[in-house]
Amino acid sequence: MNNLIQRRGEVTEDLVNNDYRILHVLAPLANLVGYSTDLRTMTSGTASFSMELDHYAKLSEEEERKIIQKKTGLL
Repeated sequence: MNNLIQRRGEVTEDLVNNDYRILHVLAPLANLVGYSTDLRTMTSGTASFSMELDHYAKLSEEEERKIIQKKTGLL
């Protein structure tokens, strides 16, 4: 779960059963690049991962500035 929080994930539901655990998390798509590989590594290949679009959200001014600077070298 810490890995998801580091990726700006927000846990919205945590379901625990005797045999498994299901997390529902809202996270920016850009921050999930490579997560599937990380999850398999952390769980020795026993976990699975799926995702679907929930909504679009406006970037904060700071996030917008960082992206513009990275893409253009300006600011």
